[in-house]
Amino acid sequence: MNRAKELSEILNKLFTNKKFMATLMADEEKFSIDALIRKMSKILCYYIATGYEDTDYPYPKIEKMYDKIAQSQLKGRYQENLIENGVMTHSFNGYQKEIIEKYGFDYSQKLSEGEKVQKEKRRNALNALEKLFGESNYLQYQESKNSNEEQIFLTSPGEETFSYALKASPERLFAGPLKVYGDGNPVQEKKSIIIGEKKNTFFRKVLQDRMKTGIPDEMTKQYKEYAEEVAKTYCTLPPSFAMINLADIKDIPVSNRVYNEKQTSILKEYIDSKYLGSVKNFFSQSGYKAEDNELKDLATLRQFIPEDSFAIVDVMDAFELKQLYAKSKGAKIGQLIHYDTCENQGEASVQQLSSIIDDIEYNRDLDELNETYLVRKQNIQNQYLEKANVMQAQYQTADKQNLEEIKSHLREKEEAIFQREYVRKKGVPKGELKSFFENYLIPNDKMNELLKSDEEIVQDGLQYGSELHGVSHTRRVNFLLTALMNVGWMSERDQKMMRAIVKNHDIGRENDWEDSEHGEKSVQKLKENPERLEEFTEEEKELIEFVIKEHSKSFENNREVLRKLPKEESSHKWDLLQRFKDIDKLDRVRLDPMGKNPREGLNVSRLYNASSRTLEGLAYEAYNKVLEILDIEKQIFEIE
Repeated sequence: MNRAKELSEILNKLFTNKKFMATLMADEEKFSIDALIRKMSKILCYYIATGYEDTDYPYPKIEKMYDKIAQSQLKGRYQENLIENGVMTHSFNGYQKEIIEKYGFDYSQKLSEGEKVQKEKRRNALNALEKLFGESNYLQYQESKNSNEEQIFLTSPGEETFSYALKASPERLFAGPLKVYGDGNPVQEKKSIIIGEKKNTFFRKVLQDRMKTGIPDEMTKQYKEYAEEVAKTYCTLPPSFAMINLADIKDIPVSNRVYNEKQTSILKEYIDSKYLGSVKNFFSQSGYKAEDNELKDLATLRQFIPEDSFAIVDVMDAFELKQLYAKSKGAKIGQLIHYDTCENQGEASVQQLSSIIDDIEYNRDLDELNETYLVRKQNIQNQYLEKANVMQAQYQTADKQNLEEIKSHLREKEEAIFQREYVRKKGVPKGELKSFFENYLIPNDKMNELLKSDEEIVQDGLQYGSELHGVSHTRRVNFLLTALMNVGWMSERDQKMMRAIVKNHDIGRENDWEDSEHGEKSVQKLKENPERLEEFTEEEKELIEFVIKEHSKSFENNREVLRKLPKEESSHKWDLLQRFKDIDKLDRVRLDPMGKNPREGLNVSRLYNASSRTLEGLAYEAYNKVLEILDIEKQIFEIE
């Protein structure tokens, strides 16, 4: 795994975590995007320079360690990390993330015809709105310079990495149609934000007001369609940035701050002298001048960025952070805050409130909103409650025939997944997954139990943020546990404990490598969160913690520990441990789906129980299909 990908896992944990991001703003008397940018820049620089992977620190501790490093002369291992593991960054709108992940940066020539049409539709809609309500620098630059859209601009890690994402997300909206007019033009006051509303709702609200005075009646419909397309495309996904390994960029032809065909190569000596020449160059927080760091704003063509040299990080955009800050200062759902300062401006009107009710995603937020309005005049509360009740009634009295049509469509989609070909080792039987659902889960009333435990894992905030050992892996192991219950008898008590073992076995992971200590770290996490096992007796807790601790240890270590226990106690612990180790190993198919490397992937000869070995074929098919199937089954369950 390259350093960019390792860094992306760390930073995605931090920059999309509301609790962590709140620590960045805890001591701020006023909301400041620039202050947030400086802090996020420090975090990025800290992890690049140190190579550390621990994300349990609150921000003040990271800042303290960062400042200590920044005051040094970046010698020894810090300088080595910057040379060998450094990155450059490229920021982009959130809607581009999916297509970049799919095709790489050089996606223009790889798009399907449908994707090309959609891309052009989005761009035309945004161009039309900018022409009418205010152009961003991007559109002016495109027209005046006729620049090559195949260029991308790389910056050294620091403030500019986050400036685009937080201050102008996306830039063409907030520096174009949504900007405040000045320089002799009538000033358009920015609207207040309602706590709980989404960015696309805010965008529609602003554009709707502008359309009342800025568009002839016959054009209103057309521009509403443009506004809807832009809201749907540009305002629903968080901004992102890519980190590109510095080692790969050394061989990429670039133009340094001169956007023409002149090309230069980034030589190692150049990096040493300009990128690492002094503490100031790397750890500068002073801003955006070229002389601060001569590697800022490198232009290169997209095709020179290899697909395996970068990783993508999501960040919470400024709109969401403003609401998070206001909540930390006591604002409640349904209250108004100033667009720039985030100061509380009181309660929203019922009319304003009705525009964001659909944005509210959680019952607790709806309850909080109701509590806010209990202190208001009774007639206002009644209007709110009427709106909420209408929403509930619409849900409860939804047309039965329509629901049946949705259910039928879901069943067709599920059947297509069951029939889909998938990668598996030669000799492994196929077609076991559908049979398992039809012959065991459904007739034995096991489906509801599986879906409930699966959803608990999906919603669990302590799962490790990784494809290899994160939510997806834990969900599949949970499914394989259900399969093991079918082929190997387990008491109800043991089944209940095994569910808890599955859910918590990797919560202490800090990396994706072989790590014999992660079981013990997971147990420590359990002790820090005792509510996770509060339904179990002390004896059951001890059994659960034992299996989790020992599952990451070798067989020899397990045997040595069990040898010291009374025979009856060791027998039960060993039974649970070997069953769990088997289902955890069955999901090793993810490491080698073709079955070409038994040391990396699934080797059934290393499973302890004969009953576990019968699940080999199911494990291969489950890796390819079962999470999609479970998600569909949850939707069907909701309908039924």
